[in-house]
Amino acid sequence: MAQPNSEINAIENLRKGALYFAIGAVSLIIVAILEVIIVLSALFGAITGAISGSPSSVAASLGAGLIAVIVVGLIPVILVILWYLKTKDGFNTLKGLGRDVGSGPMGTTLILIGVILEFIGIATVLYGIGIALSIIGELLMIVGGFLVTGGYKSLGEVYNNSTVKTGSTLLLVGLILALIPYLSIVGYILVTAGFFMLYSGFG
Repeated sequence: MAQPNSEINAIENLRKGALYFAIGAVSLIIVAILEVIIVLSALFGAITGAISGSPSSVAASLGAGLIAVIVVGLIPVILVILWYLKTKDGFNTLKGLGRDVGSGPMGTTLILIGVILEFIGIATVLYGIGIALSIIGELLMIVGGFLVTGGYKSLGEVYNNSTVKTGSTLLLVGLILALIPYLSIVGYILVTAGFFMLYSGFG
């Protein structure tokens, strides 16, 4: 039986969402490298200013560095927001059609809130509240990640799609490894690979 247009559009939204997240994950690595360079440059400028006895130069260097980190960090945040809009819509539409999406919709919301809190935490890292917000954001993203993974896995079962099932399994393993010190980078790579597989599977 042919799928209704609303179902086809929902699957396409999930596909686009997976691509946005995958690109966001890759961009996050690039952003992290850029942020390290920016921070080191700012610290070098601050140290140089301190040696030359120019407090204003120190403040200017640190301030410019922080602003640059915030601006660059907006790139993955924007991509996650796009992922959220497409994925939440896809999950909700399929849920309305009676498809089993698990707790996927709730997971997308938790991840979005977590990413926003993480970004605010980084932006306010010089204040005590910044660290607390980052920790809360990380926890929400982890919980949301497991819920979204369950949603993807349920859809893999609904449509008997082995690629979606494999992609969701990679996400699950990646999330678990991301919680283990020294293996987090491996987990991150698996999560990224999982989203690329989901993109392929929903095609």
